[in-house]
Amino acid sequence: MVNVYQSKWTRMLTNANAVKLKLVWSFKSKEDFIERKYLYNGEVLDFGCNTGSFTYEKTIRDGGKYSGYDVDGDTEEWLKNNNLYVDFWTTEKKFDLIMLSNVYEHIDEATRESVIKRSYELLVKGGMLLIYNVFVLNLSLLTHWQDSTHTFPPPSPRMIVGLTEFYGFRATAFLVALNSNPFDVILNLCLKKYPQQTMIVECIKETKG
Repeated sequence: MVNVYQSKWTRMLTNANAVKLKLVWSFKSKEDFIERKYLYNGEVLDFGCNTGSFTYEKTIRDGGKYSGYDVDGDTEEWLKNNNLYVDFWTTEKKFDLIMLSNVYEHIDEATRESVIKRSYELLVKGGMLLIYNVFVLNLSLLTHWQDSTHTFPPPSPRMIVGLTEFYGFRATAFLVALNSNPFDVILNLCLKKYPQQTMIVECIKETKG
């Protein structure tokens, strides 16, 4: 398969440069932002989940129906034991929301593309793919690599917007969660970098077609 970043590079770059990021100037966590903005009350699929994840807990609180997918053996066992496991790649079930929570640093570029394409297929019309990761285009880069499981750097939120829109989503990118240390915020600003620690890309499956 020819990678979108290679075959459509000019289009992707042009679109990415035009993307406007929505900045949230708050020291509250990304979980607080998500808690206030989104309601997980439908069919929810948590891609790359952990046992008892934030997505799992919020889905239960909001009255939704939770399903999870992970390649980790212990997590997969927990999901199956609780009748929560869904095979992302083979299921025919449809979802209102698909979550990718801190997943992109663990998968390569080609897999990221495949996940977005597959998510579009699995979502109902008007459904949402929600992607969030550490925003490493600032001083967060220094702490990102301290986790040995972070094999890849997350891409720019602008490039995620470009890629998801290529596959038919309408996407909006947010930067949230200022570092709790004001010195880091000031230093990022002095370096002409956004001081928010987390990027969240909200991708809505368009209702046409």
